[in-house]
Amino acid sequence: MKNPLILSISILSICGISFCAQAGQESFFGDHTDVTLGAAGEYAPRYLGSSESEFRLMPVIQLQRGAMFVDSTKGVGYDLPIVGGFYLEHSLGFSFGRSEQNNLWRDGSNNLRGMGDIKGALNTSFSLGYQFSPQLAADVMATLPLTASQGVAYQATVQGILWQKNADEIDFETDILFGDHRNNMLFYGVSAEQSADSNFKQYNAAGGLYGESLILSWNHQFSKSWKTVVAVDYTYLNDKAANSPIIDQRNNVTETLEVAYSF
Repeated sequence: MKNPLILSISILSICGISFCAQAGQESFFGDHTDVTLGAAGEYAPRYLGSSESEFRLMPVIQLQRGAMFVDSTKGVGYDLPIVGGFYLEHSLGFSFGRSEQNNLWRDGSNNLRGMGDIKGALNTSFSLGYQFSPQLAADVMATLPLTASQGVAYQATVQGILWQKNADEIDFETDILFGDHRNNMLFYGVSAEQSADSNFKQYNAAGGLYGESLILSWNHQFSKSWKTVVAVDYTYLNDKAANSPIIDQRNNVTETLEVAYSF
């Protein structure tokens, strides 16, 4: 589980390592809609850096028609091949922010009392990538808030297929995570006012690199329509985030099991 502006597993379980950019698309809107419905169970830290974890159940809803998609993780958008292996993805989504108390549907913990809630915000994400082969791709992404000043988050990603045989596939994704000063301060900093209202010392979280992550996933296709995805997401927080008094631990592990039906 990364910064709430960047949701994990989106590439691995949703696009199935086809990297979303399909050069064979006949038109922008296509002539057929692919639908995937399911559910995912996630056991993850209450917020990135928390020593407490919780189980969450989330819906899986994905519709793809031509370049357009609707996705319960990424939002609404389009992905387009450009030229020579390059592709572009643009989406509108929502960041749920963070609560200062335990919460079943978004990040939050009672340990953050006095820090105040981080309000949710509509956001837009832009990704530019390059597909080296059907098994390997890389991209960079920027996520900008539209309805609240949550700051800008950046992500550099390399993803690919480690092993594939018959109905099984093992994929990987590695991410380098950045944020501007506003983003890092909001999620990892402690202002003077927050320090006075809580037990945390004041902390200024500078902008820049704040973490890296590695996702490994196993995809199993039971039939043409039914599949499962088992994924483990390990995220390591760098000093800009880890030195914050609200961070209990640098190492964060999220485990996900997804069952989905496609038609």
